[in-house]
Amino acid sequence: MRSHEGDGPKQFKVSFRGYRRQPVDEYVERLHGWLVDSEARAEDAVEAATTAVGERASEILRAALEVGDKARAEAEAIKAEAVENAEAEANRVMEDAHRQIEELQQSIDNLAVRRANVLSELGRLRKYLAAAAPEGTPRDVEDTEDIEATAMRAEPDHEVASKNGARPVSTSS
Repeated sequence: MRSHEGDGPKQFKVSFRGYRRQPVDEYVERLHGWLVDSEARAEDAVEAATTAVGERASEILRAALEVGDKARAEAEAIKAEAVENAEAEANRVMEDAHRQIEELQQSIDNLAVRRANVLSELGRLRKYLAAAAPEGTPRDVEDTEDIEATAMRAEPDHEVASKNGARPVSTSS
C-alpha cells in the first residue's frame, strides 16, 4: 500500500515569489525518501509478521494433528480392549449356558431312567398283587400303559422333602 504516486517526489510549478527552490526541493526529497523507506519497512514487517504467524499457525496445527492422532490411537486401543472384553464375556456366558443345558439334559435323562424304573416296578408290583390276591377277589389291575398314563396325570406333591431329608419343604404348584 503506497501513499504516494510516481517514482519521485512531486514537482511543483516554479513562480517568482515564494521560497527558495533548493531548500524546498531538498526537504521534499527527504520526505519522499522517508516515505518510501517507511513503506518498504512496513511491507517487510507485514511479510515477517505473516511468516511468523504462518509458522506459528503451522506449529499449532502440527501439534493439534499430533494430539488428534494420539487421541485416535488411544481410542482405538480402548475400543479394541472393550471388544476383546465383550467377546470374552460373551464366550463365558455361552459356555455357562451350554454347561447348564448339558446339566439339564443329564437331569432329564436321569428322570427318564427313574420314570422307566418306577413304571417297571409298578408293573412288577401289579403282577405280585394280582398273584397274591385271593381267588374270587375282583381284580381291577391296570396294564403298564394305563399306569404310565395315570402317572403323567398325577398332581405334584405339595410337601417335598428337602435335599438333606431333615424336614419337608412346602412348595407351591
